Amino acid sequence: MGKLLDTFVEERNLGVIVPEVAFVLHREPSVVRLPDLAFLRLDRVPPDDVDNEGQIEGPPDLAIEVRSPSERTADVQDKIDDYLEYDIKMVWVLDRPRQTLTVYRRGVPPEILGLEDTVDSYEILPGFSAKVDSLFPSPRR
Repeated sequence: MGKLLDTFVEERNLGVIVPEVAFVLHREPSVVRLPDLAFLRLDRVPPDDVDNEGQIEGPPDLAIEVRSPSERTADVQDKIDDYLEYDIKMVWVLDRPRQTLTVYRRGVPPEILGLEDTVDSYEILPGFSAKVDSLFPSPRR
């Protein structure tokens, strides 16, 4: 998935895809989240990418979480709630056990997509769409 998104973003000079970087969503109280992958629009990329603590101040434009079989649903939901509360425009949750991709956007019901469905990124990554199956690492089953 990372390579697919990275190639799309790089070819269009849209910004950066960053793996496992801490985003400081709020200072007091401290809310820091570490998505598996994230997209930042070009105009929002910090000059030095990350600060001296390895963190980026503020939310990414797209946060992507890959749910593992051992991860509790409540823990994933806590992350999603934080992302949406602190102005992340879109969250994708790839659920390996269920083989689904759920798209979350503030004020819109979650959209659950199966392997044969196509996901797009609406206004976040203009022109991007992919079959959900292509976002899961192989082998899937």
